[in-house]
Amino acid sequence: MAEFFIQKAFAFKLIPPSETTLTDSINDFIDLLERNNLKPVRLKDLGKEFNNMA
Repeated sequence: MAEFFIQKAFAFKLIPPSETTLTDSINDFIDLLERNNLKPVRLKDLGKEFNNMA
């Protein structure tokens, strides 16, 4: 019985973000990168050091 209440108390649902929320988040991140003059980094450009971390 206690397990049931514990599961109910700590239960959560993963709900995918709406398309608008996701698009807004991506655009905000792009704006941040542009404001700070940051360029994208590709995994293949990081070289062997990054690949050995996993």
